[in-house]
Amino acid sequence: MADYIIDLRDESPLKSLSDLEKIGLSLKQ
Repeated sequence: MADYIIDLRDESPLKSLSDLEKIGLSLKQ
């Protein structure tokens, strides 16, 4: 999971942030 987030961060910081928000929302549910 961490590697996946790091890969996105290298591609696009904004994209990784949006993905992190989606992951956070899914974890809260």
